[in-house]
Amino acid sequence: GSKPIKLSGKKKKGGGASSSRGTGQARREPPPPRSQPTREQVEELAMTPDEPRAEPPPETDEAVVSILDPPDKSTVAGSAFDLRVQINPVNADVFWKSYNNTKSRVCISLDGSPYSCWPVFGGKIRYINAIDGPHSVHAVLMKDGEIVPESITESVQFTTVESPDVEDEDGEEDNVSEEEGEDGENKRVQLQMPQLVLQVPPEKVTLPGSAVQFISRVDLGGGDIDLFEEHFQHQFVCYNVDAATAHACWSLLDNNTVPFVTQLEPGLHTVEGVITHPETRKEIAETAFETRTFFTAGDQNEAAIVVVEVDVDAVMHKIPVARGGDANNQGFYFCGTRGITSEACPGVVAGKIIEAAERL
Repeated sequence: GSKPIKLSGKKKKGGGASSSRGTGQARREPPPPRSQPTREQVEELAMTPDEPRAEPPPETDEAVVSILDPPDKSTVAGSAFDLRVQINPVNADVFWKSYNNTKSRVCISLDGSPYSCWPVFGGKIRYINAIDGPHSVHAVLMKDGEIVPESITESVQFTTVESPDVEDEDGEEDNVSEEEGEDGENKRVQLQMPQLVLQVPPEKVTLPGSAVQFISRVDLGGGDIDLFEEHFQHQFVCYNVDAATAHACWSLLDNNTVPFVTQLEPGLHTVEGVITHPETRKEIAETAFETRTFFTAGDQNEAAIVVVEVDVDAVMHKIPVARGGDANNQGFYFCGTRGITSEACPGVVAGKIIEAAERL
């Protein structure tokens, strides 16, 4: 019943089709072009080009972080923009050892929003649906799951202006004209409309702490997965938390990039998500899921009305639950994240939550 999406048949330069089926979500290899530094680039930045170091660099993982794009006091045409961060480490080897793990990230705050985070070594940082007007952005490093305050950058000020006269470099007009074949006909590709399905967090679940990671899949409705990967291999999944001034975007088909947002206030939150269009860089509104609500308990469980304890393999786990939380979904979420396959597990957890709430 969903309507199709029509695209130019032209392949983007530098990319062919790839197919990786995994668990049913469209995947791809290799990942999209990166704007973050590679290890080689980090090592190059740490060296003085004109003269060799007289002494080895200090044994520190400190680095100077700066935002290169958009430039300070610049104007950005359109509502989508890429953000480029430069990381200049004092000692490249020590920095690599400290930050080359899944809990280390580079995080961005746009207009005072919670930090959206990407891998330090790779991953294009993109925003879409930015509201017209002035914006402020700064970056900071995260090491082993903790923000590194001394790495915070100066704030960059810029302005976005929606201009219908400015065509994006990936705009549809150019793609259509370049698609004219020898017979002068424009070749078009018709795909089944993809649907973004948010899996984590479930509706009205309470997350411990002040961070959330978003896990989703793409439902192609029986469409051609190879054709989808060919045309969407460089596209993004974009999330907007708590009606922020823009959607933060992560690579759609890169298995190594998990959308992550941190320093959320304790309490109720909302998230919306969409997929970007291969020809316009803008959202495909039809791919969106319904607004999802979830809670964060806070680092001291400030937002939890009950904290239940569950014993799993002789290890006691504490489960904070906020007022308005869904006990059944909390049970499925807890058991799923712990890898507990017992059918009784969700019901046992939900029962403990309901019992604790009734005692209030």
